[in-house]
Amino acid sequence: MKNNYQNAFVHAFVDGDRIIETAPTDYLSWGVGAVGNPRFINVEIVHTHDYASFARSMNNYADYAATQLQYYGLKPDSAEYDGNGTVWTHYAVSKYLGGTDHADPHGYLRSHNYSYDQLYDLINEKYLIKMGKVAPWGTQSTTTPTTPSKPTTPSKPSTGKLTVAANNGVAQIKPTNSGLYTTVYDKTGKATNEVQKTFAVSKTATLGNQKFYLVQDYNSGNKFGWVKEGDVVYNTAKSPVNVNQSYSIKPGTKLYTVPWGTSKQVAGSVSGSGNQTFKASKQQQIDKSIYLYGSVNGKSGWVSKAYLVDTAKPTPTPTPKPSTPTTNNKLTVSSLNGVAQINAKNNGLFTTVYDKTGKPTKEVQKTFAVTKEASLGGNKFYLVKDYNSPTLIGWVKQGDVIYNNAKSPVNVMQTYTVKPGTKLYSVPWGTYKQEAGAVSGTGNQTFKATKQQQIDKSIYLFGTVNGKSGWVSKAYLAVPAAPKKAVAQPKTAVKAYTVTKPQTTQTVSKIAQVKPNNTGIRASVYEKTAKKRCEICRPYVLCNKRACSW
Repeated sequence: MKNNYQNAFVHAFVDGDRIIETAPTDYLSWGVGAVGNPRFINVEIVHTHDYASFARSMNNYADYAATQLQYYGLKPDSAEYDGNGTVWTHYAVSKYLGGTDHADPHGYLRSHNYSYDQLYDLINEKYLIKMGKVAPWGTQSTTTPTTPSKPTTPSKPSTGKLTVAANNGVAQIKPTNSGLYTTVYDKTGKATNEVQKTFAVSKTATLGNQKFYLVQDYNSGNKFGWVKEGDVVYNTAKSPVNVNQSYSIKPGTKLYTVPWGTSKQVAGSVSGSGNQTFKASKQQQIDKSIYLYGSVNGKSGWVSKAYLVDTAKPTPTPTPKPSTPTTNNKLTVSSLNGVAQINAKNNGLFTTVYDKTGKPTKEVQKTFAVTKEASLGGNKFYLVKDYNSPTLIGWVKQGDVIYNNAKSPVNVMQTYTVKPGTKLYSVPWGTYKQEAGAVSGTGNQTFKATKQQQIDKSIYLFGTVNGKSGWVSKAYLAVPAAPKKAVAQPKTAVKAYTVTKPQTTQTVSKIAQVKPNNTGIRASVYEKTAKKRCEICRPYVLCNKRACSW
């Protein structure tokens, strides 16, 4: 590989210290010739010159090979002697497939008194451990040893069993997290600054009772690593589809580099005065919301469909035939506890669900509480109200809102840290029209939460920071580090006093003068005599506490 790095590339490099995957294994690489390239995951063993490094590199190589076999649902089967199997050397490709004439890695292995057969046995053993068919090294198995071809299942294989599946979702890493993991077998993760950004999720892995997501850059596919399920806000996503649609969009609306983007992924803002034309070319559904990618005034990016208005002429609604039965026009009403945002394009607000037409409203792209739902004929309605007051806004059709379930708010008493610039909102799941302010100061600030509410899968907290109050997503908050435990003082440092009367202390705000004739200064109200008489009479002393005994 050293002599051909400009003309070839492999999927991964392995040495005694690390496994570096340089190309997606779902796509071909160019390292074993034209015949073999489309078939195999190509791995380059980095040459080492001491026994310890070589042994570690063989262990890492076998582990990586076993992991790939498990992920793709394959079993170890050497092709070295018959040209059939799942584990191939470059020599086997040259001998049975052609397109190359290399014979590695046999020479390199022999130089370390090692053989391919030993390496294959190690791959097979790693695979059996990962599949829970034999006990891991260093543990005791209660099963009777058998040949590798027919391994005996240990009594509790599920505790360390790995399962991997493809995933097509998105996730945002929380500020407080366990870090990124190169493999799910790593005991600790590496610290990351890639927090509060939206990433694509390509795989899900479960190891024992721990679940992980493999996150990657949404646009480039560059992998960042594995992250624990509890360290992200995750949403399902459908595959993007091509569209060709024009919408109108208001100036100032933010465009993002990814769908469901955050403040760290802003691509720009819509310029101009008055509504502008947004030409959409791509669409993707994230959870229940639709996002569109397009261009406006020379800028491109993603935007929620809730901020767009379709400029196409609406299709005329056909007049119902007089013979249409009305037996389904039964009204049903039930209580509901949710929240909703009215789309920019809507049928208006209805005073009653019997109204034929709604009244135009400007209360769009704001979060409201939903208290009731009603069904009349084939139409479903939500009754929306101001979140913070009993003021009813009106009935709105189901198709005119983005709706989410909500649990009732609960009181909490918790302190968090929050970064400067983080937006506070007057309601949970608030929009840019409901901003209550932004966190000021430099460095992390203290946010004192007093209320918590779950909206769909997300948690929002209401609290105060630097004199400003509002709601913020829990994803933007971090639990402060626990203070160091106080060191116990030796018993000899504690003075014993006899309390003969109950004593109380209360806060006052008064000015006092120390008399020239005084009894001195006492460090504690428990001291019977003063340590030293006060010789200087200062005219004004601010007294903020008063101790009383009676």
